[in-house]
Order: sequence, then C-alpha cells, then structure tokens
Amino acid sequence: MFDTKKKLKYAVIKWAMSTQRVFRTHISNPTNYIVKCVETGCPAKVHGHVPKYNIQWVVTNVVPSNCVRKNLLVRHPNLTSTLIAQLMYTEMVEKKNMEAKHIQTAVKVRWNYN
Repeated sequence: MFDTKKKLKYAVIKWAMSTQRVFRTHISNPTNYIVKCVETGCPAKVHGHVPKYNIQWVVTNVVPSNCVRKNLLVRHPNLTSTLIAQLMYTEMVEKKNMEAKHIQTAVKVRWNYN
C-alpha cells in the first residue's frame, strides 16, 4: 500500500531498474495507474489503484516479464533527474555544494546506471 500515487510510481520505477526492465505508463488517472513493459510481445505490467472508499494506493496485479534482455542497460530511461532528486534529496540538502560529478558517481554506485 502507498500513501500517494507518486510513492507508488517511484516504487515501480525502482523495481524496474532493479530488474533491468523498462516500463511505460499505459494509464494514469486519479484512481488508476498501469505501466507495461516496452518490449514488443512482453506481457509484463503493474496495475495499481485506489479502491472504492479508500485513500491509499494498492498494487493489485503484477504480471512478470518473460522477455529476455540481450545486454544490460547502461542507462535506464525511467531514471530521471526528478527521481534522482527525490531519492537523494536528504544527501543533496546536507551537502549544499554537491557537484554534478558526485551525483553521477552516486547513481553509478547505488543503481549501476550512467
């Protein structure tokens, strides 16, 4: 369960990065969030929604990926600057003079992406 749609979205993206999969938003509205794998023919998807009479988001369907990765991703399309800022917010605030190179190194070390 997730307090907000944003938290659900970040959890899905972190899961996609850890499994070397790329997902695209299929449906996103105030009560539903569905992402699907970008690989042609792959049935992988995640469906989250807010149940009736509830305020928290729940994931109700996760279809695993059956696509085979030909090579590891060096860059992940779902790893955006907004997500990096969200995940590293505390560190960035504590070190106000943090250089971009430090952020790049941290991303490489933590998530193994350039």
